[in-house]
Amino acid sequence: MAKGISLHIGINRVDPGHYWANEVETWDGPLEGCEDDARSMQELAKTQSFTTHILLTEEATREKVKEQIADAATQLDAGDYFFLTYSGHGSQVADISGDEAEDGDLPGKKSDRRDETWCLYDAQLLDDELFELWGGFKKGVRILIFSDSCHSGTVAKNIFGDPPPPPKGVGLRVVPRATLAATYKVHKNFYDGLQSPAGERPKIAASVLLISGCQDDELSQEDQLSVPPHGYFTLGVLDAWKSGGFNNYQEFYEIVRASTPGGQNPNLYTFGGDDPDFLKSKPLVIGG
Repeated sequence: MAKGISLHIGINRVDPGHYWANEVETWDGPLEGCEDDARSMQELAKTQSFTTHILLTEEATREKVKEQIADAATQLDAGDYFFLTYSGHGSQVADISGDEAEDGDLPGKKSDRRDETWCLYDAQLLDDELFELWGGFKKGVRILIFSDSCHSGTVAKNIFGDPPPPPKGVGLRVVPRATLAATYKVHKNFYDGLQSPAGERPKIAASVLLISGCQDDELSQEDQLSVPPHGYFTLGVLDAWKSGGFNNYQEFYEIVRASTPGGQNPNLYTFGGDDPDFLKSKPLVIGG
């Protein structure tokens, strides 16, 4: 019998012992809706008979997140399902392996590139590291990721400079440019050492479907006045799920996109092993 495992990450603030606003001030990146996003996604997964796990703020460290994903990879076989949700800040570090688009906005050479990251509580987790983790899953496993953040995958690569302050009650899930640069500068050796050499990313046998919070020229936002507070993308997912008017992931994505408030347009893309039936399958149906 097919089985499903899920992991839900929600981070309302990060460790100011690691993140820096500038050369003299630390940064804790306060948000309000990320933990509630994770709880809501966990409840959704439970209704679909997933074995669920949740990591909130201080619990959501690099070690624990990587451990949970790697553990799921050892338990799942062809036909099984891994469902991962992340709510928090997205960021970037300079890419030294040469696998990202050029951008001179970070410290170092003008030709510096960027790797997308999730801002976990104690430090960032690079997309290179996530690719390594996806490479640990067996062929035939389906991996679904909801990322309610900026800079998730290809998201927000075209955003430069800081956006204007949001309206009252709205939070932006994007790291200020000065904070991005200062944190990388302080921990340059650490982040450079995490990157995979160019051309050495593992082959991913599992099939991966990522639905993320916004398009390249948009920002992921959260509604801090809703009860409980939620990310706009998560609100769109919850509303789409309640509607029930979908038969497959493509239809579900279109409803999520239409349901997400705040002018955000969620993004969808797939990678990894070839599974043409993934997009055609009923969302979050284990073995379906």
